[in-house]
Amino acid sequence: MKIHPLILALLPALAFAGDITDNFDRDSGEIGDGWEQMSGVFSIQNEKAVNGPGARGPFHSGIACWSGTPLTDRFRVAATVTLNTMAGSASVGIAFNCQDADHYYALRISGNGGVQLIYNDGEEGGHQLWLKTIPFSQNHPYRLEVSSSAPFAFSGSVVDAETNEVLESFENVRDPKNHFQEGLAGLYSGSGAKTTYDDFVLSVP
Repeated sequence: MKIHPLILALLPALAFAGDITDNFDRDSGEIGDGWEQMSGVFSIQNEKAVNGPGARGPFHSGIACWSGTPLTDRFRVAATVTLNTMAGSASVGIAFNCQDADHYYALRISGNGGVQLIYNDGEEGGHQLWLKTIPFSQNHPYRLEVSSSAPFAFSGSVVDAETNEVLESFENVRDPKNHFQEGLAGLYSGSGAKTTYDDFVLSVP
């Protein structure tokens, strides 16, 4: 199996020291070194990371996080994601401040076009912090990004990865209950449908 490189790039606007990136351009098989699969089974297919399809229900999320870089109070995480169904019970996204398989934040897109920022504290389905709806197509790539410059406050965006159109964005959405700090960041799958990921980026100071 080919091991992906760590690519460092300066981000002056965000004042981060560099990026950790994974474009998943390697042989099909296990997701690879550096990834911790907290729940579900992630693998490489056709030079992308995938989860499912499988027998997991809509509220049993799959989480795979980059294990080598714990988050600080300031971070940025992004990935390009696709979902192969238009079912509202299915979702795909990015997870962050992951403590374990049941305690994390996530930015996710559902098959009905709903975009949610949620936290999951061990209960099925998660708790909504922010919600919008975008025009959604199955098997279409969307770029998700979340950043934080202070604990429990998040900004982010959803971009059409083919046209670069910003479909939705949010700034300084706060978790009023201050659930999670630090932890890890990575990939989120909220369904038994097939979810696909590309061009993962994680930035910390």
